[in-house]
Parts: sequence; structure tokens; C-alpha cells
Amino acid sequence: MNIDRQMSILLKHMEDLARRAAKTGMSHSAFLTPAEQELARQYFSRRREVNLVFEGGISEAQRQVAVFLAPDWGRYEPEEILQGFRIDYRSQGDIGHRDILGTMMAQGIEREVLGDILAGENPAYVICLAEMAAYLHDNITKIGGAGVSLTAVKLADIPVRQEKIRSKTVTAASLRLDALIGEGFNLSRSEAARLIQAGLVALNHLPCEKPDQKVEAGDLLSLRGKGRLKILEVGGQSKKGRLFVELGIYE
Repeated sequence: MNIDRQMSILLKHMEDLARRAAKTGMSHSAFLTPAEQELARQYFSRRREVNLVFEGGISEAQRQVAVFLAPDWGRYEPEEILQGFRIDYRSQGDIGHRDILGTMMAQGIEREVLGDILAGENPAYVICLAEMAAYLHDNITKIGGAGVSLTAVKLADIPVRQEKIRSKTVTAASLRLDALIGEGFNLSRSEAARLIQAGLVALNHLPCEKPDQKVEAGDLLSLRGKGRLKILEVGGQSKKGRLFVELGIYE
């Protein structure tokens, strides 16, 4: 299925959820990828019949559900929608993200009902849709050869594990996408432009094939197979007229 078709299906589903919320007061989606979240955010940015918020259970969650609320609905509790689990295990090594996700999908659990998975340390944590909580608790007893126990926890009690970002200051001829991709990933500008036109670059989670696309502070850039970077700050100019740009490189 091509990207345009996927986006069309997603937005139709979002429209259905918005109409349901307008009638009943509240509705929500399954977990969305960052790209899907950005698409929905842009699509509903000027709509007034419902309010759209995103909920992932923890701050800076990558995977979040879209929550549609009627204007007069008021507050809601995240635990109405999501459930967090602590995963305790006894093992010589840590259980990785891939181990947890692979085990759960092998049990017939679809990726869309699972939010962020915090792995690499004992205990690990996972967030799921509330309606899937009982199934996970009853069926996940072993991961990667290690026996595990799942304990329901409050979302506020899940420790946030921040991604590591390395700061890098560069000088760029302009705030074009190809210039910053080139500087951030040590590529020539022509090579950066080629990769952008090949569809390998995303700007704020959405594909962008325009090398001359303007970017600004706060934007998130990613290059498939290379990683991600964030434009942290745009400073002044050098004596040669180049811009000082502080980048945050995700490690």
C-alpha cells in the first residue's frame, strides 16, 4: 500500500472518530506513529467542532493515541484510555525492546494497541490500550527465554528514560533542508539533495522530497539508515555570511 493511500485511510478514520466525539463527547484512536500524529495534527489544526489532543501515557512518548473531545467535554483521565505495566524478570542480561515487541506480536497482539516500550533496564515497562490490559497480563509470562511478571502501574509511576542527544554546532549557507541534512550527517549538499529526492528524508516525521524546503528551530529531521537530528537554535552569522546552527544529534 503506497503512502498516499495509507494517509487517506488514516484521515478517513480520524474523521469517523471526530464525528463520534461530536456526538458522544469523546473518542480515541489506537496508537499512532509520530508521522501519523503529525498528519492528524495538521489536518485538524483549524477544526472547531472537536478538540484534538495526543496521549502517550508518559512525557515525550513516541507512540500516542489521538483523543477527540467535544468542546464542552472538559478533562479526561489518561487511565481511561491507557494502562501501564512494569515487566519484572530474572535474567543475566536485559530484555530488549525487540524481545518484548516480538513476544507480544507472536501472541497475536497488534502493534497498534501497544504504545512506548521502555527496555534495556530491569524492570522494563510497556504501555497499552486499556482494553488490552487483561489479555497482556494473562498471556505474557515469558520473554526471550526469561520468565516475566507483568504488574499494572499508574502511568505517573513509569520512569521516563530520556534519549541521549549530542550537541553539534555547524555553519550552513542557508536554512534549506539539504544544507542541514548535509551538515548534520557529514554529507555533501549534492548527496543530501539526492537522498531527499529519493524519499529517504522526513521533516517533522513526514516525508519531504524538496531539497530547498526551508527549516527552522525546533524542526526534527531524519535520514533513513543514518538517524535523527533536531535544530536546537539558529544563531548569528559568521564573517563569511554563513549561519551558526546548533543541532541535537540523537544517539
